[in-house]
Amino acid sequence: MFGELEGCGFEVVDDAFANCFVGHAKVERLWSGGRWLEGPAWFAAGRYLVFSDIPNERLMRWDETDGSVSAFRSPSRHCNGNTVDRQGRLVTCEHLSRSVTRTEHDGSVTTLAASFEGKRLNSPNDVVVKSDGGIWFTDPSYGILTDYEGARAEPELPCHVYRIDPDGTLAKVADDFVKPNGLAFSPDERHLYIADTGATHDPDGPLVCIHSVVTRPDARGRGVAVQLVREYLSALPLHTEVALIARAHHVPLYQGAGFVSLGPSAVEHGAGVWMEMRMETGGPADKVA
Repeated sequence: MFGELEGCGFEVVDDAFANCFVGHAKVERLWSGGRWLEGPAWFAAGRYLVFSDIPNERLMRWDETDGSVSAFRSPSRHCNGNTVDRQGRLVTCEHLSRSVTRTEHDGSVTTLAASFEGKRLNSPNDVVVKSDGGIWFTDPSYGILTDYEGARAEPELPCHVYRIDPDGTLAKVADDFVKPNGLAFSPDERHLYIADTGATHDPDGPLVCIHSVVTRPDARGRGVAVQLVREYLSALPLHTEVALIARAHHVPLYQGAGFVSLGPSAVEHGAGVWMEMRMETGGPADKVA
C-alpha cells in the first residue's frame, strides 16, 4: 500500500525543475486514510509535514523520522491551505471560522484576518508568505456553499485575493476571479501565480486558468494584467507566437499591450466570458488607454 508507486513517475519539462529533487526521486504514498487532503506544509527543523483533512475537520502530522501519522489539531475548523512563515510558524486558512490564522511557537492561535471592510471573508483557501513577511491568500466561497467543508452561509464579499502586510493591514490585491484557488510565487517573487477553478460551481467559469499578478506594492486589481503582459512580452524574441486566455472585457486592452497581430478568430469560453487569443510579439508596446 505504501512506498513507491508503479507507473507514477514524472517528466521534467523545464530544466529548472530538476533542481528541486535528487535524481533517484520517486513518487511515494506516505499515508492513506484521509477523506480529502490538502495544504501540505513542511517544517524542516522538526522533519514533519502538516496537512489538512478538510471534511474530517482535522489537521494531520506526518513524521519523517518514523513514518507515523497523527492528529496535529482536531477539530481544526475545517482548515484548508497551510504554509510556514519566515519565523517558522504555521499559517492556516480556515473554512469554518472564515479566517486566516497563525499558530504561535507556544501553541496559541492568532487570527490574522477574518473580515474586509466590515464584511466577513468567504472561506480562505490557500496561502503563501512572501520574503518580506506579507501573507497572500485566496478567498473563494467553497467553504460556505455546503456544510461538507465548513458551514453553509451567504457570501458577504466577492471572491478576491488578499494580502496581509507585516503591520497587519489587509489589502485586496486582485478581484478578477471566479474562484481563486491555489497560489504560488515565482522564484524571484515578481509574480504571483493564481489558479482559478471557477468551473467547479459556475458553468461559465474557467476549468483551470492560471493567472499571474505583478506583486509590486502598487499592483491592484485588473490593471496588473496588462502590465504583466507587457513585461512578459518584453522578454520574448520578436515574432514569437503566444496564446492568452483572458476575460472578454480585457481583450481591447491586450490588443494594445505589445501584440502586433491578433489571430484570425477569438474562441469563446463560457458564453463569451473567456476568450482565447493567438498573437505574435512585435515592437515596443503601444500605449494602453
